[in-house]
Amino acid sequence: MKRELTKQEINHLYRYVNDKGVKYFDVQVELVDHIAAKIEERFHQNPAQSEAKIFDETLAAFAKNGFRQVVREKEKQVGRQYRRYFWQNFKSFFSWPKVFFTAVLTWILFEFLQRTNKSTLLTINDSILLPTLGIGFMYGMFLFFRNLNMPRKLSFTAYTSSGGAGIINAHFVVRAIIKYTLLDGAHYPFVAAFLLVLFFLMMVAALQAHEKLVSYGRTLYPQAFA
Repeated sequence: MKRELTKQEINHLYRYVNDKGVKYFDVQVELVDHIAAKIEERFHQNPAQSEAKIFDETLAAFAKNGFRQVVREKEKQVGRQYRRYFWQNFKSFFSWPKVFFTAVLTWILFEFLQRTNKSTLLTINDSILLPTLGIGFMYGMFLFFRNLNMPRKLSFTAYTSSGGAGIINAHFVVRAIIKYTLLDGAHYPFVAAFLLVLFFLMMVAALQAHEKLVSYGRTLYPQAFA
C-alpha cells in the first residue's frame, strides 16, 4: 500500500514553506502539493530508506532551488492575468452595448466643456485635488481592511496595479488634459472630452480587473475569505 502523508506531516510542510518566506496561501498550497507528491513518490521508490531522511533530503532539494523564485513567478503570472482582465474590460467599452454608454458619456462631456467658460474651467482645474484625494483614500482603506480581515493572504488579492494611489494621482492627468486642450490658448472640447472619457474608462477597467482577480482567488481558495 502506498504511503501517504498524514495531516500532521502536511501541516509541517505548510509551516516549513511559510518559514521560508512564502506568505501567499495559494503559493503555499501549490508548493506543499508538489513537495508532498515528491516525498510520497520517494517513499514508494525507497521503502527501506529512513522516512525522516527522505523528508529532509526532499525539503533541502526544494529549498536549494529557492522559494522566492516561485513566489516571483506567481506574482508575474498574476500580473499577466490582471493585464488580460484589464484589456478585456477596457475593450468591452467599445463593443455593443457598452459602446453606446461610451458615446453618450463623451457627447455629454463635450457639450458641457463646449458651453463652459474659461473661469469655470480654471475653478474646476484648481479644485479637483480634494475629491480625488478623498475617493482614492476611501478606496485604499477599503482594500486595506478587506485584506486585513482575510485569514490568509493570496497573491490575487495582494496584487494592486492602481488602487487608491492611482485614483489619488488621477488629478494630475485630468489637469494636464484640461490645461493643454481647453486652457493656455487652446480650445478643443471634443479632444478634451474624448481623452477624459478614455482615462475614466481606463481607471474603471483597472478597478474591475483587480476585483476580478479577487473573485478568481475567492473561487479557487474560499477558505482564505472565511
